Amino acid sequence: MKKNNQAELKKLNELRRLERICREHAEFASMDLERAGLLQVAEDCQMAVEAIEARLCQSK
Repeated sequence: MKKNNQAELKKLNELRRLERICREHAEFASMDLERAGLLQVAEDCQMAVEAIEARLCQSK
């Protein structure tokens, strides 16, 4: 179980990093479609992070 939690924490960190990068790039995107796509990916990452955090809280 502990090994599984470590894998989940690694996923959390990677998703948070990806979310941050997408938001940063969206700030400088020159096209609306590009900006919207980056923000959608960031939002999806945030939702995934919240789901993983909820799962980790339930397993405690």
